[in-house]
Amino acid sequence: HGGHDSVTFDPERELDLVHRLCAEADVVITAARPRAIAGLGLDPVAMLRALPITAWVSITAFGPGQPDRVGFGDDAAVAG
Repeated sequence: HGGHDSVTFDPERELDLVHRLCAEADVVITAARPRAIAGLGLDPVAMLRALPITAWVSITAFGPGQPDRVGFGDDAAVAG
């Protein structure tokens, strides 16, 4: 991963940082459920249209079709 940046932050306290990072990113990768992303005020579809983001990758246990379902342990492994 040479040349890549990695940032750790508290999204509830640094929400402006989340928005700035997404606006500057080529690729956004998240493991948060769609409902959590929306709760942060992020709209992946709108951001892909408006910003120079090349790809928005969402890694969840059950995919976007089940936005409220949380995956744990074996359930997540099997669903993945």
